[in-house]
Amino acid sequence: MSSNKSLAIQDTNITITSKTNKLLLEELKQLTAENRNLVQEEIHGVSSCAISEVETTSISSSVSSVSSSTSKLNSKCTTTGTGEDSCCCSAIQENGLKQLDIEIHTIREEILSNNNSTTPHESKDGNTYNETIWSYLCLEDKNNKNTDTATSTVDSPTTTDTSSTTAAASTTDAIATEATAAAATTTTTNQTTPTHDQQKSLYSYIYHKTFRLKFLRADMYDARKAAHRYLRCLECLLQYFGSYAFQRPLLYNDLCNKSQDAIKMGYVQVLPSRDRAGRLVVFVQDAMNQTTGHNMSIILKVFTYIFLVVSEDISTQKNGVIFIFSTDEKAFNMVQNINDRKEYALYREGSPVRRSCTHFCLPETNNIKMKHIRSVIMLAMSKEERVRTRIHMD
Repeated sequence: MSSNKSLAIQDTNITITSKTNKLLLEELKQLTAENRNLVQEEIHGVSSCAISEVETTSISSSVSSVSSSTSKLNSKCTTTGTGEDSCCCSAIQENGLKQLDIEIHTIREEILSNNNSTTPHESKDGNTYNETIWSYLCLEDKNNKNTDTATSTVDSPTTTDTSSTTAAASTTDAIATEATAAAATTTTTNQTTPTHDQQKSLYSYIYHKTFRLKFLRADMYDARKAAHRYLRCLECLLQYFGSYAFQRPLLYNDLCNKSQDAIKMGYVQVLPSRDRAGRLVVFVQDAMNQTTGHNMSIILKVFTYIFLVVSEDISTQKNGVIFIFSTDEKAFNMVQNINDRKEYALYREGSPVRRSCTHFCLPETNNIKMKHIRSVIMLAMSKEERVRTRIHMD
């Protein structure tokens, strides 16, 4: 009986592996020879596909074409440099922030207007989000006002939120101070519901332009993708740390004891030197053993903290990170768990920095379990990440 079960599992793994190989081949065929070379150059650090934020004479035309160009793997790549632009918010950044805010509202409106009984809380892209995060984004009051004034124009929520976003961006040099003051005010009035302005003041960190620009740069100014990444990041912060993570940057002391132990064990390491393109290198090794009792939630909590810390560097935001992952058969138990795979997908979609290249080092090429892990890893990624991923099997 056990032999039949093992044979069935082996056949399933072979099927998944063959489907993965077919998918990778089809995606590579969809790339032009030029784009394929550009991806190879970014993997090896020769060039970067980051969007240039330097002022030009035709800002409006260049901004309008950003979303369409990024969906085609950004055929216009720039040579890698320091990536240090002026600290002032350029017109490209301002327009990107406005488009991001519009897309956040659009996603919420798509969910509220979804009349499909089978998928009532999905956006048009088929994504669902934790309903709790919308209350922190102060969108409910706007939607209620729109229902009361049904004859108002469709563009009114966008205009209102754009002005509030600009106001928040111009008054957040002291984010922690504002959040502390607002927290003290709201705790003394627990009987009443916080107003829109109180909410924005209390959770000003997630409204700040420096925080939101991370997601625009991670998706190379594709506002729709950046909005999805931004919302997924809020879900991760709320799930692993709580609402206080919306008020200020994360600190090491915010991690639980098990997460701190994982960092001390060297499970995730940010290497002290960068690669030749100036990109940070993050190395993950198989330091977890059966005696530590660490589960997927602990690991992803560490990842969330690490990548939020490294995302504070502007050069890293633009050029991404090099991700090197080494593991063995112990990872097979985690990828077999459906809940763990969903949790990993949530973290991956909400990462504030993009992976310009990912290297997975797996042992034993002929091991069925390793081939299954390879397939699960590749299928869990987006198309943009898959073409920038290399799996090395000895």
